[in-house]
Amino acid sequence: MAKNRNTATWDDWWKVKTGERQADMIGNVYTRAGTMYEHPILKTIDEDMILDGQIIYEKYKIRVNYDGYKDGVIYECKTHRAKNEFTVTKDYWMQCQVEMFVYQELCSEWFLPGFQKLILVNYPLHDNEYEVLEGQVEVYEKRIQMQEIEYDKGWIKAEYLPKVKELARALKKNKRPL
Repeated sequence: MAKNRNTATWDDWWKVKTGERQADMIGNVYTRAGTMYEHPILKTIDEDMILDGQIIYEKYKIRVNYDGYKDGVIYECKTHRAKNEFTVTKDYWMQCQVEMFVYQELCSEWFLPGFQKLILVNYPLHDNEYEVLEGQVEVYEKRIQMQEIEYDKGWIKAEYLPKVKELARALKKNKRPL
C-alpha cells in the first residue's frame, strides 16, 4: 500500500516478491520475541486453535498468513512493550482487512468455516521478557487483550484491490511497477 515506491524498503520488498532476494527472517529482538510468544498466547485463548494457516489467492497473487483461526474467527496476534499503550496502527488495520477479505473470498474453496469476525489480540511484554529462548515463555492470561476489527469492504474495493491488481499485473510481466 506504500505510496512512495522509490525507497530502498519498497525496492527490497519487491525483490523478495519477485524472488531476486531472500527475505530476512532474523528480525530484531522485538520481532523475535513476538514470534516466540505468538503460539503460547493463542493457545492460551483456545488450545484447539489452528495456528499458522496460509491462504493463497492466485487471482491477485496474494498470500495471507494467519496467526490463528477457529470456527470462522481469525486471530491476529501482536506483542508490544508493556510501558506503551497498544495502538491499532493503520498498517495493523490494513493487514486485518486483507486477512478478512481473502478468508471470505476463499473459505469455501479451502474448506474453512464461514467467516465470523477478526480479533486483534495484543499482549504487553516487559523489558525482561524480550530475551527468550525457544519454548521458554510464560503467558499470563490476564494480560491478553482482544479487540474486534470491523471489516471495511469499501476500503478493499476502492483502495486495496486497485493497487493489488496493478502489482499482480507487474508480477505477471516480471516488471517493476512505477
